[in-house]
Amino acid sequence: MLKCIEIKNLFGRFNYTLDFEGKNIVILTGPNGFGKSTILQIIDAIANDRLFYLLKIEFDELSFEFIDNENLNKAVSIIREEKRLLINKTEIKLEKSFNEVNKMITDFPWINQIDNNTFEDRRFEKYYTFDELFLRYLYSKGNDIFINSQNRINEIQKIENTLKDIKLLFGEIVLISEQRLIRKQNINKRRNEEVVDVIVNLPEELKKEISKVSEKYSNIANKLDSTYPNRLFKAENGLNSEIEFNDLLNKSKEKFQKLQKYDLVNMSNIEDSKYKSEYATALKIYFDDFAKKYEVFEPLIKKFDLFTSIINARFNFKKIKISKTNGLEVVDQNDENKKISLQQLSSGEKQEIILFYNLIFNTKDNLLLLIDEPEISLHIVWQKMFLDDLLKIIDVTKINVILATHSPQIISNHWDLQIDLGEQYKSGELNSKQFN
Repeated sequence: MLKCIEIKNLFGRFNYTLDFEGKNIVILTGPNGFGKSTILQIIDAIANDRLFYLLKIEFDELSFEFIDNENLNKAVSIIREEKRLLINKTEIKLEKSFNEVNKMITDFPWINQIDNNTFEDRRFEKYYTFDELFLRYLYSKGNDIFINSQNRINEIQKIENTLKDIKLLFGEIVLISEQRLIRKQNINKRRNEEVVDVIVNLPEELKKEISKVSEKYSNIANKLDSTYPNRLFKAENGLNSEIEFNDLLNKSKEKFQKLQKYDLVNMSNIEDSKYKSEYATALKIYFDDFAKKYEVFEPLIKKFDLFTSIINARFNFKKIKISKTNGLEVVDQNDENKKISLQQLSSGEKQEIILFYNLIFNTKDNLLLLIDEPEISLHIVWQKMFLDDLLKIIDVTKINVILATHSPQIISNHWDLQIDLGEQYKSGELNSKQFN
């Protein structure tokens, strides 16, 4: 877990110490140009095979402190000099520029960009990240990115091992940038791009999420149903009383309502009836099996409940619905048969759906999530709601968050979570003057 970051001479000017210890959420604030978004980009780049993004940024040193699973302190140091980077004392020689490597990717016909950070050498059907290409080009002769010298191969291997160790310390990190409504994707091997309206793809993405869980449910349900007769004949214990029966029946009704709300499975619940002791054993097996089947859907249902409650609390005259058949759809609040196209929503409504969809469905436990400017296109009332809703999401997903914002409304009443870069800069200037 990331504990602290120290940055020296960012943009040739700023010195920051950012302490994250004991906080699930940290809010970076400060004037434009003080490096809020850049700090998020730096963390994302180092953790996600884009280390050489750092060559586009002026700084002297980056220091990161971590606490690992065994509560041990570990550190990463990155020192920038004119002709080299020192990463935990491992040297990377910078004899070729970032722009040269970008030009190489464009000019070499055998290099095919697959996505933002995956490249194919079509001559040998080998795949590389940008960092891997960069290293090979830095240590190459001429235009050949395949290293023949054993000494150069050893240098590359040492650097890559250092970078792998660093990536393990950072763990999984996801950046949600300020541009959320559209994304660019390659549509052919010539790297021609198309712009995709992100929200249009959400219904299919949700249907895929439901389909994956439904497949797991089917496997468990088939196994339980096929073994039911044998388990019934072997069972020695049943329900103890009518009170236990009524309690389990009421709980199962609540769960069935959830399954029906999202159209997840086609099954029927026990109708209201009086408890009969002669069926005690069969009823116990039934309720136990239903609980096991429901467990498969329960994490997804919790996410559905959270997502719909957050979005519908913001919407006027409309609401979102989730179902196995349609994935995600927007309907009139008073008439669910009246559909509203996702593309008809305002930019603020789209921002909220996409942002919270990513927060709830595209995050994993123990992930470090970086969010840049969550206030974009949001009404002040929605901005004030954001952090409280984010805390609810953290309870469900167990993530850690660093966000950068200009908005005091985003902070709301959570000023204890703020780190203000402007105040750190002023404090540093004052200390410097007093020292001199």
